[in-house]
Amino acid sequence: IASMWIGNLMLVILNLPLIGIWIKLLTVPYRWLFPAIVLFCAIGVYSTNNNTWDVWMVGWFGIIGYVFIKLGMEPAPLLLGFIHGVMNTDNMTISGETIDYGPCAFMESFDPATVFSSIDSWGRYAYGNQPSIALWNLARFAETLLPLIDDDSEKAIAMAEQSLGGFAPLYEATWIDGMKAKLGVPRASTDEAGPVIQDLLAHLQQSQVDYTSFYRLLAMAARGDSEPVHGEFIDLAAFDGWLARWRALEPDADAMDRVNPIYIPRNHLVEEALTAATGGDLAPLEGLLDAIRSPFDERPGLRRYAEPGPKEFSASFQTFCGT
Repeated sequence: IASMWIGNLMLVILNLPLIGIWIKLLTVPYRWLFPAIVLFCAIGVYSTNNNTWDVWMVGWFGIIGYVFIKLGMEPAPLLLGFIHGVMNTDNMTISGETIDYGPCAFMESFDPATVFSSIDSWGRYAYGNQPSIALWNLARFAETLLPLIDDDSEKAIAMAEQSLGGFAPLYEATWIDGMKAKLGVPRASTDEAGPVIQDLLAHLQQSQVDYTSFYRLLAMAARGDSEPVHGEFIDLAAFDGWLARWRALEPDADAMDRVNPIYIPRNHLVEEALTAATGGDLAPLEGLLDAIRSPFDERPGLRRYAEPGPKEFSASFQTFCGT
């Protein structure tokens, strides 16, 4: 602990004289700055393990992030049921992206209070809390910038609060657009789709429906076969009413399948792969990677990768920072 405090103190001492230089870096044209950042990232990642695979993985995740942005899916983790686990300030970059996914996991039965991290006993970083935690992190970052925003502290605070005030409506609009895409109704107005989305989430939680497979079953309903998705719900009459409202929005089944994965790294499969790999057997890991490399394309022989884990497993499953 002492060495950590000494190290942090030295970083502060060394970086204070350089603040002006770092600020001036922001004036460098993007077309020059971006390649330099990519180069330093590649060198840093490679130097950790001297492994080019790590560099390729960073590149692929960068491409995936770019695609999500182009699709208007900035809140992609929430749209996919992803739970970071420890989404604190040091695990969120100044660009607003989350990093360091140690105790991360995917939610199966829909519940905003879902938590997997063994150290999050209070549910601070639960699935449904992630947007507010993102704003809290940004607010802490804004506090560190106050002396740079304006010499007048009150004016600096007002400017920071005004900027942060734009987060909630921006997030909400982007999330709703993402949900409309998942439901195959991207052209529906927010007034039309908003109540349909909110009521759906209530139905999913009440019936503890698997969040990932639901949207693929719903796409089948858009093609005329509603029996599979119908069987997932407890209150059939209420769900039938919701289904009629959704169909009135003229959903596109093919569009739904393009944004709703059928294969994700489900928790029981990840655990299975980790256990086997620890014993020297990489076959389960390779099988899982093969499935999730093309998450939207249903393929024969991969049904087990599309199914949720046993209820008893999910009820007691925990993740750890070393995962």
